[in-house]
Amino acid sequence: FQGADPDAFEHWRDTWRVRAEDAGRQWRDVPLEVSFRSTAPVLRLVMGKLAEELLLSSQRMEPAVLSEAGFEWQHPSLAEAAAWVAERGPKA
Repeated sequence: FQGADPDAFEHWRDTWRVRAEDAGRQWRDVPLEVSFRSTAPVLRLVMGKLAEELLLSSQRMEPAVLSEAGFEWQHPSLAEAAAWVAERGPKA
């Protein structure tokens, strides 16, 4: 994540793991591959319709990650999306 300190993260993760295990609690490492502040449902809640534009215009957009995060595609294939754009023509 932007501005994160990986070394500090590892230190505190390990510290809390030891504390949890010492207290007889189960510890489970969770991979941090998705920022839950920017998943489709959160963006839609906060930004409404503007979220669609943001989600689809990002240069870092990865369709598989968006799909896994719950994003529903209006056009499930590139061919269908291209046909839809072609039918609409350029905006004036």
